[in-house]
Amino acid sequence: MFNDKRLTFGFILPHIINSPITNDLCKGAFEKAKELNINIVLYVGERLESQKGLKAKENEVYSMVDKNKIDGLLIWTSNVCQVISDEEIKKFHDYYFPVPVVTIGKKIDDHPVILLDSYNSMKEEVNHMIKVHGYKKIGFIQGLINSFYAEERFRAYKDALKENKIAYKKDLVTPPRELVNNGGYDAIVRFFDTNKLKIKKDIEAIIASSDEFIISAVEELEKRGYKIPQDIAIAGFDNVLSALAQKSPITTIDIFYSNAGKLAVKKLFDLVNGNKGKEIEISHCKVIYRESCGCKNRIINNSVFNFIKTKVNKDNFPDDLIKYKNKIIENLKIFLDNIYNSEEANMIASEIFNNFIKDLKNKEQDVFINFLKNLLLNTKDDIENYNYWHDLITEFNKEIINYSCFDSSVFYYIEKIFHQSRILILSIFDYFQSKYIIDEQYMINTVLNTSQQIVTTVELVDLKDVIYNICPKLKVDACYIFKLDNNINLSSIKKLIVFDNRLKKTNKDNNFESNSSFIPDIIFDKNNVNNIIIMPLYFKEKTLGYVVFRMGTDDGQIYTMMKNQISTALQQIFNIIELKESETKREELFNELEFKNDQLNKALNALWNEIDVAKNIQISFLPSNLNIPGYDVKTYIKSASEIGGDFFDLIKGRDDKYWLTIGDVSGHGVTAGLIMMMLQMCNLNNILINPDIMPDELIILANKTINYNLKNRLKLDQFVTSCFLKFDNDGFFNFSGAHEKILIYRAKSKKVEEIKTTGMWLAVVDDISNFITLNNFKLEKNDAALFYTDGVTEITNELKDLYGLERLESIFEKNGDFDAETILNNIINDINVFKNIQRDDITLVILKKI
Repeated sequence: MFNDKRLTFGFILPHIINSPITNDLCKGAFEKAKELNINIVLYVGERLESQKGLKAKENEVYSMVDKNKIDGLLIWTSNVCQVISDEEIKKFHDYYFPVPVVTIGKKIDDHPVILLDSYNSMKEEVNHMIKVHGYKKIGFIQGLINSFYAEERFRAYKDALKENKIAYKKDLVTPPRELVNNGGYDAIVRFFDTNKLKIKKDIEAIIASSDEFIISAVEELEKRGYKIPQDIAIAGFDNVLSALAQKSPITTIDIFYSNAGKLAVKKLFDLVNGNKGKEIEISHCKVIYRESCGCKNRIINNSVFNFIKTKVNKDNFPDDLIKYKNKIIENLKIFLDNIYNSEEANMIASEIFNNFIKDLKNKEQDVFINFLKNLLLNTKDDIENYNYWHDLITEFNKEIINYSCFDSSVFYYIEKIFHQSRILILSIFDYFQSKYIIDEQYMINTVLNTSQQIVTTVELVDLKDVIYNICPKLKVDACYIFKLDNNINLSSIKKLIVFDNRLKKTNKDNNFESNSSFIPDIIFDKNNVNNIIIMPLYFKEKTLGYVVFRMGTDDGQIYTMMKNQISTALQQIFNIIELKESETKREELFNELEFKNDQLNKALNALWNEIDVAKNIQISFLPSNLNIPGYDVKTYIKSASEIGGDFFDLIKGRDDKYWLTIGDVSGHGVTAGLIMMMLQMCNLNNILINPDIMPDELIILANKTINYNLKNRLKLDQFVTSCFLKFDNDGFFNFSGAHEKILIYRAKSKKVEEIKTTGMWLAVVDDISNFITLNNFKLEKNDAALFYTDGVTEITNELKDLYGLERLESIFEKNGDFDAETILNNIINDINVFKNIQRDDITLVILKKI
């Protein structure tokens, strides 16, 4: 046990990042743990089928579970062990013996389990399509291969067809998949292109085993011009937020993962305390009917009921409702269980009912609306919760109608209450959504700013300063970083950095050294319930250590981002440490290198004539045809030495698309020129192979090639700043990459506009996909764009003054109305008047829209 005051449960689960399902499961577990005064430690890795590469390194965290420290263990078995054999699954669970274990999603041996009722809810959804809407030609998109729940959902689909005497057709079903990526798109291609199915004639509806599949299917259907549900009905499974945010909100099934998390913690709590209870407990799911299946909008559809069928009985209303109070409250509690703990949900369901009755007895006092407003404003501000509130009010409205007898005046008053309730929920939803967007934007900006700070640190003390600075901004309560050898054992643990809100003011972070556990006892706040995350740190195939967070924010992406960036920073720091340790050896080699350099210089003098050949080769790589329809194009490049590191290229793409690339290799000379030609060839090859590639995709591919060649083959530490642009004859430009600002002369305003380029330099890290964005701009007629390298703005005069961006903008603005050649000549003349000695390569490219 980590402390004497409360129990501590471990929780093994994969991929906390970008997973609403995982977040919901954790949220429920955290809430129930807080209610029961239990600490939770998340061991976040990947699925166990990932035996090689980076994902396998993630799974090292499962070896860090402190069997002697935790009181019980939750394992999300159906996800962590999704596609491995039963024997491997059993072996994985046996590893944690004798720790009490509760599994989620899949039964393993005699461990208690929380099962999700996928089968019955999917069957209900299929039956709804058949019996309510009359669809008989229903397509089905299967889930992941060897997934228990994907198989359950498919079995429900087949059983529903059989019970309704509808023949099963293979053409209407996709095979199971190994990956989620493009699942819905591939299904539509299979149905309509491979199997040649026709809308209405061959297929009337599509159901998918997950919302991820159905959402991408809807995107492809809409691209093909089909309307949902007019042309084809749609339904999914999981009730992710993006299923609601569709033109026609998607009918789906809410698994209530948060409730499953609560049940799992409670089941483990009972087990640890000697009460095993039922071995199998079911977490029920609920079908959420929305417009995509053909149902009317649930708010509009349920806001008016056919009161003509109700019996008029003024004397007994609303007292006759009270007879059904317990049943109504129990139904309301189903929705509230997703927002509150069980005790709170029951109390609030009772208050909802009681305030509604009070309002009916004291009309026109807005008792219920005022109560609901206060309740909503004081509830948790998770945007997902408001879907539950909409459904709750709709269900409440329906039950009031079903269990009551009243005349038309009472009916209209009831409808007024529920109409106001829906408007209230929507308005408060908008309030929280605006707040959420503002908070999210702040967090995104903070992450972008701090990410660069972390990955560029080269000293451990600098990384510590950055961690201390960013943790409060990111709402991270504590961050403990440890170094660890590849063999992953307690004896190799070395503390590197500690940030802790409780300790930083008293400077206690250096007062502990503990190798008795992967998680130090001191991270636990003994006065509060703790949610802890432990995650591995690694670089490629090398284990660096691990990081332990005490959670402040519940946003799992924050912790994953920090973990990834800390890994990159540590690798750089460790490399520098190794370099410093080898300084003595390098000194010994220095004299030998000097001697060899003298010999090399003599050889270079003999080969100097070959430089002219290399220069001519480099010049031949520059584009010779600058004729682009719709543009006046002029270029200029001048190297500081015989061979330069600046480059630009103009390439004709497909369908009147063109490419402009401009860049600057660090340094100049033969090596820089070689890297320049390497990058040009890489870009040309990728564009020819994939003419539809976009600049952000191209620059990510280029970085992988250049980084591999420089680091692994040439053993160089040079880098490249670059910008890749794809444009058409109409003046529309897409661009990506970190380079100098793009200058745009706007003919209408006679002013120069700056466009900032963002991203990461090439050949700094292997994968820059997290740093790259796709941006765009448009040139109108007579507008001109100026692209340049830093050799222009960093030219100095005799007084060592920089030429600078301001002067370049000024001369560009004065000449912006002239043709491209005049603009270019006047800029070059101004540079020549200003400069003393050219120390860097100079490149200028002007595109004027005509």
